Amino acid sequence: MGILGYSYKAGKNAGKAIKSVKPASRLTERRKNTEDLMNIRKKYNLDPKKANIASTVKKTSAVNDKYDAAVKANKKKIKSNKKKAVGAAATVVVGGTALHGGAKKKFPKYKKFSESSLTIKDGKLKLKPKKEK
Repeated sequence: MGILGYSYKAGKNAGKAIKSVKPASRLTERRKNTEDLMNIRKKYNLDPKKANIASTVKKTSAVNDKYDAAVKANKKKIKSNKKKAVGAAATVVVGGTALHGGAKKKFPKYKKFSESSLTIKDGKLKLKPKKEK
């Protein structure tokens, strides 16, 4: 027993840290959606009882939450796909460079071609060694 005969019991969450709650995003847009829905209810003379209003607000809030979650998931997926594309492009570049080096060693004609520049002389294509800088 505590002071004045009252008993003090620790609640379920006693001693737990209070987590900060992040406010919802798009608050003005969410409010506008709810007001639009209420205006539609008034337009069609639906009974504006408090219970109906509360359930309507809860439903629009749930729909907005689902939309926000879907947008967040979509952004995450796009970011992941961009990372994959950059990785694939880098792999292709490295692979192409390695193939180019291997081909120059294995095929002397390829090496001669790749280290030359094309010139047109008398209407014919000719290989001309590239100038050293």
